[in-house]
Amino acid sequence: MDEAFRVSGELAATVAAGGAGMGVTFPFSSTMFILMGSAGVASVVSTDDIVLPLFLGGLWCLGYRLVAAFVMVRRHGIQAVDTGELKPLRRTLGAGWTSLLLFGGIAVPLLLTRGPLAGALGRWTDGVKMSDMISLITWIPVLMIALVLVLGRRHLPSTGKAWWELLGGAAPKFGVLGVTIVAAFAAAGALGELGLPEQLTELLSGVDAPLWVMALIVGVLVVGVAIPLTASATMAAIGPVAVSALMGAGVSPATACVAVLIFASTEGASPPSGAPIYVASGIAGVDPSRTFVPLLTYYCVPILLIGAAVATGVLPV
Repeated sequence: MDEAFRVSGELAATVAAGGAGMGVTFPFSSTMFILMGSAGVASVVSTDDIVLPLFLGGLWCLGYRLVAAFVMVRRHGIQAVDTGELKPLRRTLGAGWTSLLLFGGIAVPLLLTRGPLAGALGRWTDGVKMSDMISLITWIPVLMIALVLVLGRRHLPSTGKAWWELLGGAAPKFGVLGVTIVAAFAAAGALGELGLPEQLTELLSGVDAPLWVMALIVGVLVVGVAIPLTASATMAAIGPVAVSALMGAGVSPATACVAVLIFASTEGASPPSGAPIYVASGIAGVDPSRTFVPLLTYYCVPILLIGAAVATGVLPV
């Protein structure tokens, strides 16, 4: 490939890490269920109430990322790929249409738990809701893994030795992520035991400021906690407190939940300890510290401002 088409390792790692938390801003992420499962939030708003607002909030974040990508392409002089290297859409779909079946892992549980089909099936379950019978947080990952194994079965090892080599090569990478996730939730539990939620509640309740100032204060707190923790651990630690603080400032419950989830989605773009930063930098073979400033410039700060704009109603959801 011509050098004009190449992207530097630092830029590639920045884009990959910057997009790592985008799933938090769309339904139905595990982070969303952790927030909605907390007693303080579940008592004022249901999961169904935030599905559409969260989807719209995710679209705002996605739209910004597309703008950021356009700016980076122009700023770094990245040229378009030669049209001769592009395959026709019909040929591409013919070769890889089976990959689209992966969306079935999301679509099937959603259809069974929400909408007309769920209502029809509910008549045969003695009044028990399908959403109570089928856990999305359990079955979406299970079906996705099953589909990956089925679709990629030809690429799987066929001998015990090959399996050993595959797992042995992957174990170090999963070990780092596993330790990071366990440590993050352990830290969230420790913060809870130390009384951080109560302290933040008392602190925020004493703040008398305009809505936009309160939105930024809550956003900075959530982003700050999400730096050493994951988005899910952050929601477990201070999610309900952040939602309550925004509601106290006059934000509707659903909008407050969306704004807080957008704040937490900066987990991958928040240096210096965001796990996606080091994973992406390791893949690109670059020094992680060289992505810190671009991540703050292109992702962390702008997404913080998007969350504040959602909370204040500037960006409607």
